[in-house]
Amino acid sequence: MTDYERLLKKHGKCEGLCGVNEDGENVIVSIDDRTATIRTFQKNGFIRINIYHNDDDGTSEELFEH
Repeated sequence: MTDYERLLKKHGKCEGLCGVNEDGENVIVSIDDRTATIRTFQKNGFIRINIYHNDDDGTSEELFEH
């Protein structure tokens, strides 16, 4: 099971599901037919964006914004 499939199974399709991770950082999760995107507002001021693609090989990306 890919990371995308795990997220879809747990949360279903959603836009803007908010929460706090184990490090106390705010996160926003969005899941659609093609991708699951998690934006983490890190304590160091950066926003880490993890994108999990709905494909057979479990492709993922990690980007940063400031």
